[in-house]
Amino acid sequence: MDTIKIKHRRTLMVAHRGLSGIERENTAAAFIAAGNRSYFGCECDVRLTSDHKYVISHDADLKRNAGVDLAIKDATYSELDRIRMFDVVKKEETDYYSVLLFEDYIKICKRYEKKCIIEFKCDYTKEELLEILEIIDNNEYLENCIFISFYKNPLVLLRGILKDTEIQFLNDKCDDETFEFCKKYNFGLDVHHKALTKQELKKYHSAGLKVNVWTVDDVNKAKEFVRMGVDYITTNIIE
Repeated sequence: MDTIKIKHRRTLMVAHRGLSGIERENTAAAFIAAGNRSYFGCECDVRLTSDHKYVISHDADLKRNAGVDLAIKDATYSELDRIRMFDVVKKEETDYYSVLLFEDYIKICKRYEKKCIIEFKCDYTKEELLEILEIIDNNEYLENCIFISFYKNPLVLLRGILKDTEIQFLNDKCDDETFEFCKKYNFGLDVHHKALTKQELKKYHSAGLKVNVWTVDDVNKAKEFVRMGVDYITTNIIE
């Protein structure tokens, strides 16, 4: 199994939760697999455990990925670390898929010189954002991070801390309210691919704002977005 390669000109390809079309999403294996390929960066999802450890998980619990009904926020990291996730092909546990610490995600991206696209899965406070930034800064990798979220508040708080860092507002629609919000805070748009039109893309670009589309696994659709000139494509399998 391998990626599907296309010519993507100036469009930058982002590995969705790592190379999740081949390895279990948001695991070290997925990020290393993306690291060994030409991806611009690796997208991840950050959550907080009951003992205040930042870990990588899209879902709020481990039911889908490991068959375990355990919420991330209610578990300690040591409890999560003992759980093994399912193989990507067969629904059976593996020895090498487990919940990853956020700091280890940063270290993997740094080793392979990939950009970190970091999604806040919670409505983090300013203090929590500063803790996340400290983890990144301790690894001397802050200039290589892009922050994204569906939650407006942590993005606005983050803009107050980091004036020039690239931040993208996640959304599944392109409406006037979203555009005005992005323009006000100099946020890019990270939008569901079905919502983006050429007209909307031109509007964001005219305002000096970048656009990322998610999650594109259809080759023809990806090529169409490349021709349109989107800045980023987030994908599980296309390279």
